[in-house]
This record gives sequence, structure tokens and C-alpha cells, in this order.
Amino acid sequence: MSYLSVISLEDAKTYLGVDDTSRDAEISRFIKSALSYLEKVTNVHVIAKDKTYQYDSTDCVYVYDYPINSTTNTTATAEIKTLYSIYTESDSSIDSITLNIGYTNVVEIDPDWIECGYVLIECLYEGGKLAALPDLIKIMISTLKRFVV
Repeated sequence: MSYLSVISLEDAKTYLGVDDTSRDAEISRFIKSALSYLEKVTNVHVIAKDKTYQYDSTDCVYVYDYPINSTTNTTATAEIKTLYSIYTESDSSIDSITLNIGYTNVVEIDPDWIECGYVLIECLYEGGKLAALPDLIKIMISTLKRFVV
């Protein structure tokens, strides 16, 4: 799956009211940038990928990324909380854990998350800055975050 399977170029162009192909490459870049930004801000990943986490000095790692599909290279026990997971490694010679995170099916992604993506794409298309986002979208993004620092 790719970002363009979450929000297709055609759907983004329809949303933006664009009917020619002169800016297709640019709009495709905006789709990737907007969705990547949302992943970083919310810790909700729409593209399945492997990510490696380093254990801390207590052989634990706190994972805020979501969703978690699978684990590799570990004998860790997992404690799943509401907004994060704790992996504790029983073998102190293992210093990291690799998790496969992200959605594997587009229909499972929260529609509000995708709507925020469209608004971010529009903001980038119009040359706006993230500070120019409507307050409603800022609130929506805030509610989609896995945790607040």
C-alpha cells in the first residue's frame, strides 16, 4: 500500500477542483507530504512498514505507534494499553525489537484522519503554511493523536 492508495491523485484533484494534468506530479508530492506529516504528528500509520525500537536500560520500550501488526526478533512480552504498548525483553542480549506498524487495509483508516489529509493537501496546494490550517482541522488532528507531549 502507498499514500496514493489512501488518497488517490484523482480524488485529490477532485477535492481541489483541478481537471488538468499540469500539476499531477506536484499534487502527488503534496499527498505524500500531507499523509507523512499526519503519521508523524498522530503516531497513526496508514502505510504498513517495519520499524525498529531500541530497548531502554530496563529492557523496555514504550511504543506509541498504531496499529501494530506483528513483531520480529524478540522474546518480549507485550502489555497493551489504550494509547500505547510496553514491550519488555526477557533476554538482555537483545537490544531492539522490530515491529510491523501501519494499516494494511485502507477501509480501516479513520475517516477523520483522511479528511485531515485532504485539508493538508489543499493547504500545500494553495501555498499555505501549516499555521494557516483552520482551527477545526487543528482540533481534529489533536484528537487523532496517540499521546500529547
